[in-house]
Amino acid sequence: MAKTTFFFVCLTAFVASSAIVNADSNGWNDKIAWVAVDEATAAAQASGKPIMTVIHKSWCGACKALKPQFAASADIEQLSSKFVMVNAMDDEEPSGDEWRPDGGYIPRIIFSDSSGNVHPEITEGPNPK
Repeated sequence: MAKTTFFFVCLTAFVASSAIVNADSNGWNDKIAWVAVDEATAAAQASGKPIMTVIHKSWCGACKALKPQFAASADIEQLSSKFVMVNAMDDEEPSGDEWRPDGGYIPRIIFSDSSGNVHPEITEGPNPK
């Protein structure tokens, strides 16, 4: 009886944690362990990992075009384990000029260290803007 109860508790915890992780993907890849914006710095400090914040809007055409490419990328999925991954949609976008180092364009990917300090010198690709 005790083994059955233990198994049920473990299974329930696994299902609950999976649902929490997937709830924040917003279609950007349910297999990535996404963390809420307000929990990212604490998670980064605890893990020692840097933070990757994906900032996007539900109404943005460029965001809609990037989302399936990002979600389908095996490389991004694999590398995501090296980061605390944050999916900031619409009103979840962090405020402050440090989150807009080269303008307020979207989608935007911002990298921060494990203390939450934004590093604008680290860019996600060859976007000249």
